Amino acid sequence: MSSRRLRNHLSVAAAAALVAPLALFAPPVAAESAEPSDLRVTYVESARWDSGYTGEITVHNTSGADLTDWTLEFDLPDGSRVHELWNASLSGTAQDGYTVTPPRWGAAIPAGGSYRFGFNGVHTGGNSHLLGCTVNGAPCAGE
Repeated sequence: MSSRRLRNHLSVAAAAALVAPLALFAPPVAAESAEPSDLRVTYVESARWDSGYTGEITVHNTSGADLTDWTLEFDLPDGSRVHELWNASLSGTAQDGYTVTPPRWGAAIPAGGSYRFGFNGVHTGGNSHLLGCTVNGAPCAGE
């Protein structure tokens, strides 16, 4: 290796050794996060039978940032209740309202993407639309 090449390699290595510790003191870059106003929720009753129905809910992330955590809260009309839910975690009751959160295995919603989950419900007639729906505390737009 020529002395000029060796000197260049040593210069690059020395510069890297001097700059690398500075990265430890660089301020962290704040991750952009989706605002509740950037979230839309759509609900569709996709099947109905004598005493039950299937509801599908989609959370749309219209922001430019990934959404890693979300909470959806809603009530159902009198006489309706959730029987079983898939692709998310459910808490609550028909009397107190329902809270849906991402499943343990995660349900990040990428920027511009959406996440769908559904449930089978029981009804005594009438409609099954979501009432008082909020996502991350903001009213569900697009409901």
